[in-house]
Amino acid sequence: MKSITEALKPLGATEPARLFCKKHGEYDGFICIVAGQKIESQCDHCAAIEWELEKQQIAEENELARQIEISKYQQEQSSIPPRFKLKSFKDWQAKCSQQEEIKAICGRFITGFRVAQQEGTSYLFSGQSATGKTHLACAIANNLLMKRNSVIYISQLEYVAMVKDSWKDGSKVSENEMVEKYLKPDLLILDEVGKGQFTQKEKGFVHMLIDKRYLACKPTIGISNLSEDSLCKVLDRETVRRLKAGGGKVLEFKWEPFE
Repeated sequence: MKSITEALKPLGATEPARLFCKKHGEYDGFICIVAGQKIESQCDHCAAIEWELEKQQIAEENELARQIEISKYQQEQSSIPPRFKLKSFKDWQAKCSQQEEIKAICGRFITGFRVAQQEGTSYLFSGQSATGKTHLACAIANNLLMKRNSVIYISQLEYVAMVKDSWKDGSKVSENEMVEKYLKPDLLILDEVGKGQFTQKEKGFVHMLIDKRYLACKPTIGISNLSEDSLCKVLDRETVRRLKAGGGKVLEFKWEPFE
């Protein structure tokens, strides 16, 4: 970077002068005449401070750009549906006391995520369709992604199908590798828990994933249209218990669907 002093020299005639800086006192500089106006050269101390500030700004801009690229990459890897990729925590507007309470709990989950990782804090979002469960879960995910946490979203139906596909001849991914993929992220969002008809073996896939994350203290948000009792009958009580472990709980979205 050129200092103001260096930048002025080519613009017009210069004349050495003893100048005064309000911050640093007298200094040897010059006066440059540009378009008939006299412009004083900058104090070397001021120029150095200005340069340091500019370097700091450049570094901050570079770091922000790097963070944005990391966030973009993480968001691509998260598999969050396009409908929810841009949802923020602020977008989820609470309109009643129940909604305010749930939003407050989720806000504490975000701000205390480091503790949640230590405790393996998990939640089950329960309620009928169109009550904002997936919106809120993905808003949490997007917030955590911006803070460089890893997140993966997947529905239970899709997860079971992918595990079964891993058994096929020529599959590039083994069943263990499939489980490991969903064990790794800092947060897993498992949508549509309990939806569909499953064999006992398929229920075992879901239990194994949730159980492994529970044992590894990995937070999970399960989303279901079923109540806790109904979900216990479809899967099993132990699986559901793990979805509210580490100080978590079942959050019931008990209001009319949003329009």
